Amino acid sequence: MKRDPSALLSAWGYRLEHHRDRLTAYWHGDERYRFTRTPEGIWQWVDRYGNPGGDLLELMRELDPEIGYAEAAHRLLSPSPTPRETRPVLPPETVQERALGRGYLLARGLDPRTLLEAERQGWLRYGAGGLLFLGYDEAGRVRNALWRAIDPAARPRERDLPGSDLRYAPRLAGVEDTIWIVDEGEDALAVHTLARRRFEPPPTVIVTGGPTLSGWLEVLLERLRRAARLILAPRRLGDERLRHLGERTGRPVTLWSPPRGHPLIECLTLDGRDGHTPPRSPRNAGGLER
Repeated sequence: MKRDPSALLSAWGYRLEHHRDRLTAYWHGDERYRFTRTPEGIWQWVDRYGNPGGDLLELMRELDPEIGYAEAAHRLLSPSPTPRETRPVLPPETVQERALGRGYLLARGLDPRTLLEAERQGWLRYGAGGLLFLGYDEAGRVRNALWRAIDPAARPRERDLPGSDLRYAPRLAGVEDTIWIVDEGEDALAVHTLARRRFEPPPTVIVTGGPTLSGWLEVLLERLRRAARLILAPRRLGDERLRHLGERTGRPVTLWSPPRGHPLIECLTLDGRDGHTPPRSPRNAGGLER
């Protein structure tokens, strides 16, 4: 379909940046989609991970995953597409999917109690060959679903399920006086596992979904301001994000850096390799040391 996607995206509340035959769509300040117009005049898009999305019919179903192709075509042909509040459609969680997901996470060193608690909260689910980390709105509805493949050879490796609103960051509940901010769901589970190893109450952990995302602060800013301690454990871009988080919250923020750049999840199984042991737990870092 050769229609320019600008009107559709603007109607859904996206901010757009045009660069000749390229277009970038931002959702509450965060880059969400990138578009390129082919020599034939067809607009194609990729998501924020670079996963190919297809044409505008696929984009319409990305924005509203509950509709089929016929309804998507009808909306695209209407002069002014009307957006509506959408939620991600979760894949079915079968017994086999749950067993595979649990087995994968346990093999990475996570505590079974951590997995059961995350499942009980509805924060962790399994489906479509991967892990699902879920973010909720104040009414308790799923509004964001971050999917991560179990198989390292899978393509795509990660994605946001269609209909996800990235402002609703997955929040693994724990004690509220200490809040950790991490990029990936597995790192959040690692924080809880390491706390349990030290016989400490697990803290609350927020999963941003990626180092370049900050729209989630709109929803969780007041919760962060009420916390006694904020700890940022990023996979990259640590110093810049530390400054930004401190400015937005008005609170001191501790930067936690894993040994030799290992993701936090890998701290569970280092066991002295590379000259490091799993982190200790002084009180000034909410259960983990820098």
